[in-house]
Amino acid sequence: MTELDTRLVGQWRRRTEAAAAKRYAGHLHFQANGLYFGQASPPDTFTWWDGGTWAIHAPGRLALSTANDAVVVYRYQLDHDTLTITDASGCRITYHRDA
Repeated sequence: MTELDTRLVGQWRRRTEAAAAKRYAGHLHFQANGLYFGQASPPDTFTWWDGGTWAIHAPGRLALSTANDAVVVYRYQLDHDTLTITDASGCRITYHRDA
């Protein structure tokens, strides 16, 4: 069963600047309708999370549709205004909620 974690709804800015994290969106916007939009940083570069659907497949498991339209499930943690998403290789990408 899929559902949404409404705590994720809103604007997020990537804080992790490690090389492996740069393929992921610099800015994320999760909408309450299950859609998200990603913006590359710097602009006009490739981002794996360009936009599509998002859902929670299980506690701590965030499913995002990716640039090739595949739906990939990631581990995630939310601590107040800090969102950490971990990919299958162990790369941790940290985002901070934009005000």
